[in-house]
Amino acid sequence: MYVNKFCELLRKTRMQGIISGSPIRDVIKPIRLSTGRGHYHLVVATRTTGGKEFEAWQKWLNEFAEEVEKLSDLDRLVIDILSGKQAMLNSM
Repeated sequence: MYVNKFCELLRKTRMQGIISGSPIRDVIKPIRLSTGRGHYHLVVATRTTGGKEFEAWQKWLNEFAEEVEKLSDLDRLVIDILSGKQAMLNSM
Protein backbone atom coordinates (compact mmCIF):
# COMPACT_ATOMS: atom_id res chain seq x y z
CA MET A 1 0.00 0.00 0.00
CA TYR A 2 2.79 2.46 0.92
CA VAL A 3 4.79 1.70 -2.20
CA ASN A 4 1.73 2.31 -4.40
CA LYS A 5 1.05 5.62 -2.63
CA PHE A 6 4.69 6.66 -3.08
CA CYS A 7 4.50 5.83 -6.81
CA GLU A 8 1.31 7.91 -7.13
CA LEU A 9 3.06 10.87 -5.49
CA LEU A 10 6.02 10.51 -7.87
CA ARG A 11 3.64 10.60 -10.84
CA LYS A 12 2.05 13.82 -9.59
CA THR A 13 5.28 15.62 -8.65
CA ARG A 14 6.76 17.78 -11.41
CA MET A 15 10.52 17.55 -11.97
CA GLN A 16 12.50 20.79 -11.68
CA GLY A 17 14.81 22.09 -14.42
CA ILE A 18 13.23 20.30 -17.40
CA ILE A 19 13.82 22.46 -20.49
CA SER A 20 11.86 20.44 -23.03
CA GLY A 21 9.41 17.59 -22.86
CA SER A 22 7.17 16.52 -20.05
CA PRO A 23 8.25 17.26 -16.45
CA ILE A 24 6.13 14.33 -15.21
CA ARG A 25 7.55 10.90 -14.38
CA ASP A 26 5.46 8.44 -16.33
CA VAL A 27 7.74 5.40 -16.06
CA ILE A 28 7.76 4.13 -12.48
CA LYS A 29 9.10 0.68 -11.70
CA PRO A 30 9.08 -0.64 -8.13
CA ILE A 31 11.53 -3.53 -7.73
CA ARG A 32 10.83 -5.86 -4.82
CA LEU A 33 13.82 -6.88 -2.66
CA SER A 34 13.81 -9.35 0.20
CA THR A 35 16.61 -9.95 2.64
CA GLY A 36 16.89 -11.88 5.85
CA ARG A 37 16.14 -8.61 7.64
CA GLY A 38 13.00 -7.57 5.78
CA HIS A 39 11.30 -6.57 2.55
CA TYR A 40 12.20 -3.45 0.59
CA HIS A 41 11.45 -1.74 -2.71
CA LEU A 42 13.81 0.04 -5.05
CA VAL A 43 11.71 2.52 -7.02
CA VAL A 44 13.04 3.72 -10.38
CA ALA A 45 11.17 6.71 -11.80
CA THR A 46 11.80 8.65 -15.00
CA ARG A 47 9.97 10.18 -17.92
CA THR A 48 9.53 8.83 -21.41
CA THR A 49 11.93 10.25 -23.95
CA GLY A 50 12.10 9.79 -27.68
CA GLY A 51 14.48 7.52 -29.47
CA LYS A 52 15.67 3.96 -29.40
CA GLU A 53 17.97 4.59 -26.46
CA PHE A 54 14.96 4.95 -24.16
CA GLU A 55 13.38 1.76 -25.48
CA ALA A 56 16.64 -0.12 -24.89
CA TRP A 57 16.97 1.35 -21.40
CA GLN A 58 13.37 0.45 -20.53
CA LYS A 59 13.92 -3.11 -21.76
CA TRP A 60 17.10 -3.35 -19.67
CA LEU A 61 15.27 -2.01 -16.59
CA ASN A 62 12.49 -4.59 -16.93
CA GLU A 63 15.01 -7.41 -17.33
CA PHE A 64 17.05 -6.11 -14.37
CA ALA A 65 13.94 -5.93 -12.17
CA GLU A 66 12.92 -9.45 -13.13
CA GLU A 67 16.36 -10.86 -12.34
CA VAL A 68 16.68 -9.02 -9.02
CA GLU A 69 13.27 -10.22 -7.90
CA LYS A 70 14.15 -13.80 -8.90
CA LEU A 71 17.40 -13.63 -6.96
CA SER A 72 15.56 -12.10 -4.05
CA ASP A 73 13.15 -15.01 -3.99
CA LEU A 74 15.76 -17.72 -4.54
CA ASP A 75 18.94 -16.58 -2.88
CA ARG A 76 18.81 -14.14 0.03
CA LEU A 77 22.59 -14.32 0.49
CA VAL A 78 23.21 -12.60 -2.86
CA ILE A 79 20.78 -9.80 -2.00
CA ASP A 80 22.41 -9.38 1.43
CA ILE A 81 25.78 -8.94 -0.26
CA LEU A 82 24.36 -6.46 -2.79
CA SER A 83 22.64 -4.49 -0.04
CA GLY A 84 25.92 -4.06 1.85
CA LYS A 85 25.61 -6.76 4.47
CA GLN A 86 29.03 -8.36 4.86
CA ALA A 87 29.61 -11.95 3.90
CA MET A 88 32.66 -14.08 4.58
CA LEU A 89 33.74 -17.24 2.87
CA ASN A 90 35.89 -19.61 4.93
CA SER A 91 38.37 -21.91 3.28
CA MET A 92 39.13 -25.19 4.95
